[in-house]
Amino acid sequence: MTFTKDQVDQATKEKLNEFAKEAGIKGYSRKHKPELQTELKEFLENKDKPVQEKKAEPVQFFEKVSVMTDVDEVEQACTELVQELKLDGLQPKSRSNKLSPYWKHFKNLQPTPDTGHLFYPYKAKGKSEFIQRHLFFKFAGLEEIDWDKASEDIKERRQERQAKSSSKDELADALKAPNKVFNLDLYLKTTIQLLNSNDPYELAVGLIAASGRRPSEIVMLSEFEISDWIPPYINNAEYGVKVIGLAKKRDKEVLTYTPLLVPANDFVSRIQYFRSLPEIKGYHDRYNNLLNLGWDKEYAWKKIEEQVGYEIRKITKFYFDFLLNIDENCNRTNIVLRACTTKILTLRDCPGVARRPSLTYAGVIDGHVIPEFKDDGSVKYDGKVSASTLHYDDYDPDTTEIPFLSNVLKTATVTESKILTEIKETEDMARIAELETIIAQLNAQIAEKDARIAELEARNNRPKLEPMELSKMDTTRLLATRKAGSAEEKLNRAWQAVTAYNDKTPEYKINPTNKVLRELTGVNGKTISDWMDSESQKEKIKHYRDTHKMTEYYNTRYRNKTDMNVEIILEIIERDLKQV
Repeated sequence: MTFTKDQVDQATKEKLNEFAKEAGIKGYSRKHKPELQTELKEFLENKDKPVQEKKAEPVQFFEKVSVMTDVDEVEQACTELVQELKLDGLQPKSRSNKLSPYWKHFKNLQPTPDTGHLFYPYKAKGKSEFIQRHLFFKFAGLEEIDWDKASEDIKERRQERQAKSSSKDELADALKAPNKVFNLDLYLKTTIQLLNSNDPYELAVGLIAASGRRPSEIVMLSEFEISDWIPPYINNAEYGVKVIGLAKKRDKEVLTYTPLLVPANDFVSRIQYFRSLPEIKGYHDRYNNLLNLGWDKEYAWKKIEEQVGYEIRKITKFYFDFLLNIDENCNRTNIVLRACTTKILTLRDCPGVARRPSLTYAGVIDGHVIPEFKDDGSVKYDGKVSASTLHYDDYDPDTTEIPFLSNVLKTATVTESKILTEIKETEDMARIAELETIIAQLNAQIAEKDARIAELEARNNRPKLEPMELSKMDTTRLLATRKAGSAEEKLNRAWQAVTAYNDKTPEYKINPTNKVLRELTGVNGKTISDWMDSESQKEKIKHYRDTHKMTEYYNTRYRNKTDMNVEIILEIIERDLKQV
């Protein structure tokens, strides 16, 4: 975390909101400042303690109900579950899906001498033998489902949805969307830089950008392997990788192949290193622990994503801030990244190909279209191009000359990769060796500089301010900087804001004490004391307080007021201050 207890004590409400967002505290904007400070301090105290996970709710419910011996007690528990999950009124398929984490435990439960009366004979359709089923199925409303009728209803509803124009309108809107052009050279250089990083979250973003896969697949849900056979739709086998397991397919072990911006050997090498890092191993251990406690894979990942997803999005936003939002209201950073990679790969691998097959290729990269591989080596595509694929297609690089990047690990620029690939075999071997030596020396120098840049960026995880005089900065930007001399400029502006407020407010004036100035600026109390005691300020402050008859405890007059207290006054002054 990038904040401490001292910073929490001294922060304004706006700054506390930023800390709370980083910590994943919900509803922070509606909480009062003292309450939020307490919650943030508790978070800091507990963040390094090992997470004590609970068993999944379905497992807890099963363990409780499976030992019950009274029919009424079982019925009551099932009724409460139905109400809690809000199952009444749901379609049969939806009801069964919501209850699936529960009924899969009861499905194999066998009667005992003490619980035999809680079971009844049941024969599934198409089966000749009866089995013993727990009353949970009856009390939860699963036994009453007519699956033949439910299947017919599902077909009818699908036909109705297809008949409506909404899906067509959605596709039309996607086709009408304006193209979003981005700098290809900068995109590729940034991707290579992140692939060479040893920071787990930077490397994760590099892997996403190089493959177009989802964060969940990169972190843990998919396996990536070098394959002896690559399907024909990937026209350069060196840049194709086998992918086992997709995020959208839940428990299914779906097999597919996807193209990459970098050679498959480099990609697999980096993802193996990525998953060997302690932070990522910790996520895997926690994920497996949740599965052992009965958690569903999807919900277990969502629990992990609360932390790892935030870190990945932060890195993506920092390094790829030159990419345009996917729509006007939302910048889903990793989706934008996937969209750009998809378009680059499609242009590179399908030059001059008609729009429909190139969109199908894009759908395969995104996981919207699943290829089915036949024994004869042919490929059949399951699924249609979706509106999402079309939205991704809105992103265009500023050139259609897409290079096949090679030797990208520890290579800093695309230009050098091109040089390496353009060296001809017929050149004099001595000259080649000489060039390779020079390139190696340049790479070493670049790597050394990159390491220094990464070290400096790690200290200040935000874009660097452009050189600017403090007096010319707007107040919002000034309050965010720690540039030398900024504390004095902050205090000068805060003093002006307080005195300006007092001049136009005859009744509710406020004494600009150390605490008041600390609330407005975030500057620490020692620095404020030094500033107030300086020769240039001391007499001026004393004269001002004497003129307005402000004692040391002047501000306590507002302590118990609800219509106008210090918090309200400070919010008014803060608003005025930010307009400077």
